Amino acid sequence: VIVIAQNFPPTNSSKNTMPLLRDLMQGDRAISPLSNNTYTVLLTILYVKICFEIASILRWRMGKRRVPRIFVHLCLSTTIFFWPLYDTTNWSWRLNCVVPCAMATRLFYKVRQ
Repeated sequence: VIVIAQNFPPTNSSKNTMPLLRDLMQGDRAISPLSNNTYTVLLTILYVKICFEIASILRWRMGKRRVPRIFVHLCLSTTIFFWPLYDTTNWSWRLNCVVPCAMATRLFYKVRQ
């Protein structure tokens, strides 16, 4: 990550050391800040979903609750690494609150069933 960050200067007004997602996706067309933030939210939700599925497989294979619970806590605590990918020049950086809301809604929906 440090090598990538040195090759790309930050494009937003803050002093980020990490490039935005649109800087990493080099192409002919630059993506808008809204698209950048939407893709980052989707990437974060995908990461969380994969963590939950791996924990479910661990629980099914091991039959214990402790190891998958620790795994989930360790994995979900690393979602903070996605925060520098948000472009703060647009209002849509606030979409990062969608991830915990989506996962909480999923949890409450499963509990009620």
